[in-house]
Amino acid sequence: LKRDAPDFRLAHPEGEKVRYGDDGVLREDSFVNSPASSTSTGSLDVSWLVNRLFYRLDVLMERYPGTSIVLLAMLTASWVVFGGLLWWLMSLNGLKRTALGKQPTLGNCLWASWSCVAASSTHTKESHLYGRMLALVLSLGGLLSYSILTATISTGLRARFETLHSGRGMRPVLETGHIVVAGNNAH
Repeated sequence: LKRDAPDFRLAHPEGEKVRYGDDGVLREDSFVNSPASSTSTGSLDVSWLVNRLFYRLDVLMERYPGTSIVLLAMLTASWVVFGGLLWWLMSLNGLKRTALGKQPTLGNCLWASWSCVAASSTHTKESHLYGRMLALVLSLGGLLSYSILTATISTGLRARFETLHSGRGMRPVLETGHIVVAGNNAH
């Protein structure tokens, strides 16, 4: 990224200074502050690590807009795997049984977890307290995932419509012999 570019929108942790090369391009090792300033116990500064992580995520999402969909898919898959494994562990301890009273397989537990993430009403079918609590957490995680998906899609559509409105994303007109009436709107 160029320092003088008009679309320079690089988010970096508050109070951090960035370093540019001789050509004015932001360098990967742009942070002046580093985790080298550790505490007296020898541990790393956690706030620096968190700020660096958010900075890297911002840069990644700025460079590759499709990253948000991939991260959302990973978040949803992690909810399903987390819930399925916990249900499977609960079934090993006898806390979850199938309708026939048998111990469910890992596949059945993953399917039950996906059902809770995808449909928030599935958690009402659980009969044990721990199963209900896990199903409730999975349902809330599913609602969070789908709300992020809706926001991502609406943001992408809004950006596309703004691009079309400004005229930058226009394709050449392939039709001929038509009359276009522009600016005549009854609203």
